[in-house]
Amino acid sequence: MFHLDSFPIIDISPLVAKADDANMAQDAGVCEVVKQLDKACREHGLFYVRGHGISDSHLKEVRDVVREFFNLPLEDKMKIKMTAATGYRGYEELDKIHTNGLPDVQEAIDYYKEFADGTYGDKGKPMEGPNLWPSNPPNFKNVLKQYIDVSTGMNSTLTYPI
Repeated sequence: MFHLDSFPIIDISPLVAKADDANMAQDAGVCEVVKQLDKACREHGLFYVRGHGISDSHLKEVRDVVREFFNLPLEDKMKIKMTAATGYRGYEELDKIHTNGLPDVQEAIDYYKEFADGTYGDKGKPMEGPNLWPSNPPNFKNVLKQYIDVSTGMNSTLTYPI
């Protein structure tokens, strides 16, 4: 069993600061962050980030509403079940997520930046569709949409380790 406090914490602020710079690949700070991310992915498969610019209060609000959702009965969570027909968005139940052929001990909700049908041609078709939002907790959609907005351009997978 792994411990969540054993994963690296990577300060991505140099990357965030240069996000709109076409020459960011030449920046020494950006290159160092990329090396740390590469190492963390290869050695741990998981890492924490800081320096992302998302406020602690917003992260707490996200954690609280996500925990509230994951504490709902399974039948409520399955109302937004992920399938190919949903553009691979929605809820994945415990032990249905696999990595390297082995079940992960987590449940998750996958959300992606929404885009218009046909934006990416035939190759994009499997990922087309709106995000699936639960009706409970009532503030879930607003809180998560704000989180997705401040995480612009990033896919968001919310996981809850068991």
